[in-house]
Amino acid sequence: MSRPHHHWSWDFVTRLRAAVAAFPLSITLLLTLSASQPALAQNFKVIHYFSGGEDGAFPQAGLTMDSAGNLYGTTSAGYGDCGTFGCGTVFELKHTESGWVFNTIYTFRGGSDGAQPTSRVKIGPDGSLYGTTYYGGGECIWYYGGSGGCGTVYKLTPSDNGWTETVLYSFGTDRLTDGANPYSPVTLDQHGDLYGTTHYGSQIAYQLSQTESGWREAVIARLAGYPLAGMTFDKAGNLYGVSPELFQLQPTSSGWQYHRLAGFWGDALGAPILDGDGNVYFATDGCGPYQICGGMIFRATPMPNGQWTLSELYTFPAQGYGPSDSLVMDSAGNLYGTTWNAGAYGHGSVFKLAPPYGSGATYTSLHDFTGQADGGFLYGNVIFGPDGNLYGTTFSDSAKNSCACGLVFEITP
Repeated sequence: MSRPHHHWSWDFVTRLRAAVAAFPLSITLLLTLSASQPALAQNFKVIHYFSGGEDGAFPQAGLTMDSAGNLYGTTSAGYGDCGTFGCGTVFELKHTESGWVFNTIYTFRGGSDGAQPTSRVKIGPDGSLYGTTYYGGGECIWYYGGSGGCGTVYKLTPSDNGWTETVLYSFGTDRLTDGANPYSPVTLDQHGDLYGTTHYGSQIAYQLSQTESGWREAVIARLAGYPLAGMTFDKAGNLYGVSPELFQLQPTSSGWQYHRLAGFWGDALGAPILDGDGNVYFATDGCGPYQICGGMIFRATPMPNGQWTLSELYTFPAQGYGPSDSLVMDSAGNLYGTTWNAGAYGHGSVFKLAPPYGSGATYTSLHDFTGQADGGFLYGNVIFGPDGNLYGTTFSDSAKNSCACGLVFEITP
């Protein structure tokens, strides 16, 4: 069974809000629970509550930080013309001496413009933001289109007058070659080309290259299953992804060569990450058909004979769904991530996994979300700031306003 995390309908949002509002713990009990964990309360801070108005609603992705320490993110709904909940936004949280200043830098309109961004943005060398929308983009031959199309890749360019959006590519134009509904973020190479995956249509890994006549899409691989995760480059220019097997795409003179590295059970929803030794780490939100758990963390190790060994580093207990996005690693080799609705209160958590991995790994929950003022249900991952703190988003909350539209948080680990 899989949760409705990747292409939920607005009816799901309505039901989720009702469920959050009916959360059974009383305020008195919540205060008691918080009092019994003072370290968590002291180390957790809300930066912004979404209202469902011009600032957007329901962030379904993690954050990106620029060199100045400013945060950028997306909301999958809020404001605009795409029905009750709108088409989604891109926002900035500017870091100042007095705190964080929120600014909506773009509101999607649906149709040819794009709608429902479900992935975080990436920052280009010139400071532009690149991202994807799950819907929108115009005419689409696939039946997966919503809000006027099957998804886009877009660019937001900063100027003194604000941000200008350009749709670089619209999916769903060719049944034989094109994909539909990109759920994951794009990855940039040193030449400025963009790479990503599509969830539906012809499930593909794609490359977008700029030409004199515009951006051109090239299909670089056909992928198994329904890929939700993006891809990651290594130092040699190889791409790694999960879909639903761990794979490597190697650039050659005749194109990209696909290598299957390992198979696994469960849905991997975030792009793999690599350490300095070339090991690949990724997480799933479930187990195989004969296992019951809340997800797993894996490491794939390259062997001298060219094969790869897959190791299970940690198995989450069967208390909900585990990681919904990529892991992040610090300089000491510790792994950090989020869970969708696991944790002590069933509304998600931020965790740390410390080596030595395997049976000796140490798991620590840095914050268990209650679904109240601290939010709940985490689609996106966390990122490190220059201060060593972790930053992320929750899909909902149920204490700040009637919208219960999610928040941005900061954790001091």
